[in-house]
Amino acid sequence: MRHNLQGGIVERLFKTINTEVLAPLPGYISKEEDGAKRAEKEACLTIEDIKILASYFCDDYNHQPYPKDPHDTRYERWFRGMGNKLPEPMNERELDVCLMKEEQRVVQAHGSVYFENLTYRCEELRSLKGEYVTLTYDPDHILTLYIYSQSAGDEVGEFIGYAHAINMDTQDLSLDELKQLNKARSSAKREHSNFDALVSLDKRQRLVEERKQEKKERQRSEQKKLRGKSKQNLKVVELRKERAGKSASSTEPMELLPKRILPEQITPQPLVSPPQPVETATSTPSTEERHKLVTPKNQTLRRLW
Repeated sequence: MRHNLQGGIVERLFKTINTEVLAPLPGYISKEEDGAKRAEKEACLTIEDIKILASYFCDDYNHQPYPKDPHDTRYERWFRGMGNKLPEPMNERELDVCLMKEEQRVVQAHGSVYFENLTYRCEELRSLKGEYVTLTYDPDHILTLYIYSQSAGDEVGEFIGYAHAINMDTQDLSLDELKQLNKARSSAKREHSNFDALVSLDKRQRLVEERKQEKKERQRSEQKKLRGKSKQNLKVVELRKERAGKSASSTEPMELLPKRILPEQITPQPLVSPPQPVETATSTPSTEERHKLVTPKNQTLRRLW
């Protein structure tokens, strides 16, 4: 029964918020026809505008008459229940555990810590270099971190101080905005890195081509020098000049080749019989003896044609 009563109180509070605060605002989904489409067109408030609820409770709701006792307002009834005195304000650090997330980091040089690609600095951390600390932060205001000493278990460590992002004192970013900036920066860095790689490759290729051309020119120059030295050693130039000078100063007639003679221009010459040697009668055989054919016996001669 008590559970149902408390559930009814909570539901009544939500109904009051819907009817008194949210219904008149643009973007509220009403039960009318096409209420969702109209709300989508008119919606303009953000999550940060939730502070209008605090303004409603502090300025309006708590000063309305209490339903069970209309002579008192809600605030007066609450104040009288507190003994007619306001409670002591809670330490702001006691709320950090409820409202902020935690991360563990190692303290770097000069009292700095590194978080989400940003460097934070806290003067109280200068003497804690190399030690682990606990970072708590508000996701809506990520440029300021709350530094606590590392604690064991569920116990809360001792508050050390505030760490602020370096060179970003005049700005304010949420965690989501910072992550988007880091993503865009990483993408631009990769594109820039790829461009640099292509430029560097082109420079290397051009340098190689230049060095190859220089090597060829150097080899040609060395070969030209070697050829000049060999010519000087052999005195080829002087010999050629000497021969050219001799040929120019020589007065001897040059021997010419005979002209070509055709066969018709050749005149026949009379034949002169060579002198016959004188032969003695004793040594020279007769004609018949010189041409006598001697054949062996019992051998017939065949007539040759």
